[in-house]
Order: sequence, then C-alpha cells, then structure tokens
Amino acid sequence: MKLSKIALTVIASTAFGGAFAQTSNVNLHDANQSQSGNSSWQDGYVGTVWGTGTSNVNMHDFSQTQSGNNSGQWVYAGTVSGSGTSNVNMHDLKQSQSGNGSLQGLAVGAAGKGTSNVNMHDLNQTQSGNSSWQYLDVGSVN
Repeated sequence: MKLSKIALTVIASTAFGGAFAQTSNVNLHDANQSQSGNSSWQDGYVGTVWGTGTSNVNMHDFSQTQSGNNSGQWVYAGTVSGSGTSNVNMHDLKQSQSGNGSLQGLAVGAAGKGTSNVNMHDLNQTQSGNSSWQYLDVGSVN
C-alpha cells in the first residue's frame, strides 16, 4: 500500500532530484510543464530535499502554464524541508495561469532551519482571472 501512495505522488507531480536526508544536485534547462482544464492541479519539485541536507539547483528556461477555472499550480525549487542549505541559481522562469478561482505559487530556496543562497533574474509570473491568488517566496528560512 505504501508503494502505491508513493507512485501516485510521483505521477501527480514532477519531481526532479528529490532526495531523503542527503544532497540533491540538479541542472534543469529548457523544461516546460503545461495543463488545461477546470479543477486541475500541477506541481514542479526541483531539487527538493525532504529532511536534512543540501539542495544545489541550476535552472533556466523553465515554463509552467495552466488554464482553467478553480485550478492551481506551484513550482518548488531548491527546497530543504529540514535543516540544511539551499543553493539556487535560476533565470528565465515563466509561470502563467488564467482562470477564475485559481492560484499559483513559486517557492525558491526555502531552507527550513538552515541557509538559503539564491541568485535569480528574469522571472515572469502572470495571472488573469477573478478571485485568484498568486504567491512568490524567495529565500525563506524559518
């Protein structure tokens, strides 16, 4: 049963370089993630460390788009959920969403109880639609 839950998680989200209490090194270039339809959700996890460790992410030319009402999309880049270090170098990221009652978010270099080092430029985050929500979190440390 636990194996099927893990498989569903991997199918439901895109995980690049996910690691458990260790080091994740990711170079991600020219990636696109798109979805259309109402009541839909998409996630992009890039270099996520679930626990204690180090995430090193070099990422550019990444695009995430979604259209549809009551939908959501997120990108998590260089997230360390426990104590550790997040090192993120990111440029040319585009995140766009259209639809009513929708949300989108981008979390870059969140390091739990640790250190966050983020170098990013040319970020474009757009959203259109009524009663929608947009979120940007860069370099957060608890």
